[in-house]
Amino acid sequence: MRPTVTEQLSGIRKILERLVAPEVTDEYVAAQLQTVLGALDGLAARWRTVLPALIIDIGELETLLHEALPQLRGDATGGPGSEESELAEGIERSLGAPAVPPSSFDEVHERHVELRALLVRLIRFLDSSAGDEASNALRGQIRAHLRASMDRLP
Repeated sequence: MRPTVTEQLSGIRKILERLVAPEVTDEYVAAQLQTVLGALDGLAARWRTVLPALIIDIGELETLLHEALPQLRGDATGGPGSEESELAEGIERSLGAPAVPPSSFDEVHERHVELRALLVRLIRFLDSSAGDEASNALRGQIRAHLRASMDRLP
């Protein structure tokens, strides 16, 4: 179908650059417009990779969270209702949810946001727990995942 998403983004950029930019006289507004133009360039270059990257990220997040469960269950000294227990239950609920259709960007994005929120909670838990070998290993896995995720996602 024409125009493609890339063509649409490029067309919008050209309109802004050729018609709007010459009319902008305020320095601050001109700088903001340049930021928008750069963002459009980035979107045009990478929009096709976002959905596959999110799907890869979701798989890695699910693996990380699954691997954290034994540690959370082992540290659940507070019993039912404790922070560790509630986090473990949230992870188990999330991992037990039906898979999202890989063709639905909104559902994939929502799933990614859900798993990232659980990862943030896990990081906070690890930061407040003792620096034992298992916690340190999990922290290393999380750091590696976050580095890879930053490279993968726009």
